[in-house]
Amino acid sequence: MKIRIIILAVLLITCLNAKDQVTIYNENFSLVRSKIDLTLSKGIQSYFMDDIPSTIEANSVIIKPLKGNFEIFSQNYEYDLANTSKILEKYIGKNIEIISKTDNKFIGKFQFNDSSTIGIIENNTNKLILIQRDEIINISLAELPKNFFLKPTLHWRLNTAKAGKFPIDFSYICTGMEWDVTYNTVWNEDISKLEINSWVTIINKTGKAFLDTKLKLIAGDVQKITQQYDKEIYTRYAMETTAAGIPDFAEEAFHDFHMYTLSENVNINNNQTKQLQLFP
Repeated sequence: MKIRIIILAVLLITCLNAKDQVTIYNENFSLVRSKIDLTLSKGIQSYFMDDIPSTIEANSVIIKPLKGNFEIFSQNYEYDLANTSKILEKYIGKNIEIISKTDNKFIGKFQFNDSSTIGIIENNTNKLILIQRDEIINISLAELPKNFFLKPTLHWRLNTAKAGKFPIDFSYICTGMEWDVTYNTVWNEDISKLEINSWVTIINKTGKAFLDTKLKLIAGDVQKITQQYDKEIYTRYAMETTAAGIPDFAEEAFHDFHMYTLSENVNINNNQTKQLQLFP
């Protein structure tokens, strides 16, 4: 019978041994925990957090103040990212300026935009001007329309009784990061022995780099749930292990799954394939 390991997303302060920790499961999801400082003013305000993966599961976000206190009224996950077509849609009926490859300048009210043509009503002549997209070298707009974001962003509405820096423990689940193990064997004739080495391959396609991060890998049949007990959320972690010398993984077994903890912090950049030695 397979044992399903249930992950309880949690923030138990006494278990925090590193500023950042990434636990990658072999079910195409990861649990990320970070310590960050929020610089807040007094009263009700908005706070925008854009240092997040584009693959974040917004309903998994947990925020725990470590010092001081504040209230979070709401959280929005903003992923309507700015691009040319979406921005131009907001300028229908408004003035834009277009410069063509022949240095002609067109100023007028934007009317429509398709795959090949942009149409404007020119201010000077009041005529509809159709401009081929491949003839345009520049489009000038007054400003970036509101409610557009350059990166996926969490928007928090919160309140605090005083201004200052508020350290928090920030955790969430995301997809887009996976790991695998490759075993290589070589027969050493000099010592008549089969030599085995093993490499962990980590692929990060989350849209975010994880720097100076404590890394854990989980192998096994894992089931996700998020649960809260009296507003004190916790995740079960095994004891941290430390080792000197070459960074390597410490293995711990729990029922039907195994956890591998890297002895030193690591950088995992976005769109990077990283290889680490599993057992030297």
